[in-house]
Amino acid sequence: MDSAIEQVLRAMGPLDGAAADGQGRPCKICGAHSPPFDVVDFNKSADQALYPHGVSGVTVVYYRCGSCGFMFCSLFDDWTDADFARYVYNDDYVKIDPEYTGSRAREAARAMNGILAGCQAARILDFGSGLGIFEAELRALGFDHVESFDPHSSPARPRGLFDIITAFEVVEHATDPLATFQEMKSLLKDDGIIVFGTALQPDDILTLRANWWYVAPRNGHVGAFTEEALLEVARRLGMTPYGGGLFALTSPNPSAMARQVADRVGVRFLSVTLTAPRADPDGDDWYGLEGDQPAFRWTASPAITWRLPPPDAPRLWMRLRIPVVNQITADFVDGCAIDVNGETWPWRPGDGGLVAEGFVTARGGTTVVLRTPPPLSPAELRGSHDDRRLGLAIRVDDIPGRA
Repeated sequence: MDSAIEQVLRAMGPLDGAAADGQGRPCKICGAHSPPFDVVDFNKSADQALYPHGVSGVTVVYYRCGSCGFMFCSLFDDWTDADFARYVYNDDYVKIDPEYTGSRAREAARAMNGILAGCQAARILDFGSGLGIFEAELRALGFDHVESFDPHSSPARPRGLFDIITAFEVVEHATDPLATFQEMKSLLKDDGIIVFGTALQPDDILTLRANWWYVAPRNGHVGAFTEEALLEVARRLGMTPYGGGLFALTSPNPSAMARQVADRVGVRFLSVTLTAPRADPDGDDWYGLEGDQPAFRWTASPAITWRLPPPDAPRLWMRLRIPVVNQITADFVDGCAIDVNGETWPWRPGDGGLVAEGFVTARGGTTVVLRTPPPLSPAELRGSHDDRRLGLAIRVDDIPGRA
């Protein structure tokens, strides 16, 4: 055995779940606890083959937030622009991202030509512009006031403010994603719009883990978003989110042009994680707080109700997620239903819980009811001393500073 490896193994000690919690990091989006999620080699690329150029021997740990789901690594956090230029965005980069040389930018320009119709006079900035091809393509389509900015290839900070900022395949490269979004906002007019594109984690990410193709450190993909993480970004920036194939952020009072672009990008969307209350609730629906990371409460009632405030749009697409830590029997969750304002929404398993989506048009508040089979007693099921009637163990919200 290699002596260096043996030395590491000897120092490990007994396996202990507390070690994983101790190795966690604060989420780069919401600050919640993010335990280690998976480990890949530095050479893993956004290629279906995953390692078409072999492995480097440098391991990269990805963490995943237990609250908003944001996935990130820390290996690159102290890298300089020169480090990235030498080891990531070097002459070999085209081998792991051949679309970088132009095809992706040209496709994005064609798509944006329709979304930005009527905005030819707008001042547009392509943030994270790479080789500047998107700017050239938009100019060829009649957009006369387009500029490029990229910390690596076009580092001169642009002057003035812009009506529209675009950022395609950019935010997943940011070692400090909140700072990157804040920088975009600092270059935006008060009534402007940010339009950006990035791949969201799939519903089966807990099965795929870092085998998902988009987890690709050799491509410079240091973060991967969920809808919940994007909503948290919007909340922290004080902006309004829209989603479809692309995403958009507007100020609370967008210009008519920004509103038109946002409507073309997609619908106003809201992603809500419905958790157990941290403070002891009134009534008999929940049992006491248990666990640590994550903390949870067992349901005591077959009907758990959440009341959400009125939506700030006449019609929006809502994604609901109920994070389930455990269930009293292996198939208990299969008998559940989710009612929203009296209408039963279809749900699917996803990201360690139940996920349901649909349009909300009510101008009043939204009422969500989780209906479960009758709770069961561990004492009756397994001869335990616990005679409580339990249903689902639902995670408690653990975003710092949020009730």
